[in-house]
Amino acid sequence: MRGADDLGQYDTIEVVKPVGAMSAPLGDNEWTLVELDGERIEPGADMCALTLVLDLEEAHVSGSGGVNRITGTFALSESELRFGPLATTMMAGPDPAMQRERAFLDALARVTSYELDGQLLTLLSGDEAVARLSC
Repeated sequence: MRGADDLGQYDTIEVVKPVGAMSAPLGDNEWTLVELDGERIEPGADMCALTLVLDLEEAHVSGSGGVNRITGTFALSESELRFGPLATTMMAGPDPAMQRERAFLDALARVTSYELDGQLLTLLSGDEAVARLSC
């Protein structure tokens, strides 16, 4: 057993994050909606997952609103993020899926910044989390 005097023999300490705790890059990932305006989101039989993919080189966003495809642009600088204009296909779906898709698009329109923590992307409007996505 080493005593307190032995601790000085180490010149550096290496801090290693577990693989699961490493931050995913903002671009080149498919982000799946897991929370919208504080409500947990789980795709059901009436809708597909709500997703976003950010192309950082082209400042282009694509994804799914659960029923319709989403495409458009975004502006990014440091922690600021703004979406728009966005367009969607015009397919109809079950009312709950269409309402959730509209709420998702409305949330994206309010986004002003983001936080990236490991595999979790939080989209913020001011200090309020409007959506959380995971990859």
